[in-house]
Amino acid sequence: MRRGRNTRRPARPSHKQVLDLEDLLRKDFHRAAGRQKRCAACGHTGPFQAHHVLYKQHLRAEGLPLWDPRNALRVCRDDAPARCHQRHHNATGRINLTALTDANITFAFEALGAAAYDYLHRYYDGRDPRVDAKLEEVTADAA
Repeated sequence: MRRGRNTRRPARPSHKQVLDLEDLLRKDFHRAAGRQKRCAACGHTGPFQAHHVLYKQHLRAEGLPLWDPRNALRVCRDDAPARCHQRHHNATGRINLTALTDANITFAFEALGAAAYDYLHRYYDGRDPRVDAKLEEVTADAA
């Protein structure tokens, strides 16, 4: 089918524009973690890494955005004495659920629905009434 003279396809963003947007989103993600002031695991105020509460590989598998600032959590860098980020990922010192921010929990349930309850309990230690309340809220909305 031929296009008329005045019909044009919408311009696709260039590869550079896509990379620039991802860089901006990544910076927002890291700034969100920085605003938390202390490591979620040990309370250290020094150099940090921005941890993905919902891990990147799981976000990719679900087709979800990688750099949503609500998914950011401040943890000690791997070269810091406590190595909280490394210890969390190798399961020798999991971050407690109570250390997650309200935004982290909200994002998890928006992204995964009721499955966020099991996800958070699988990858984080302890119990948190906010997670239980969010599950009740999500299941009540679904009913």
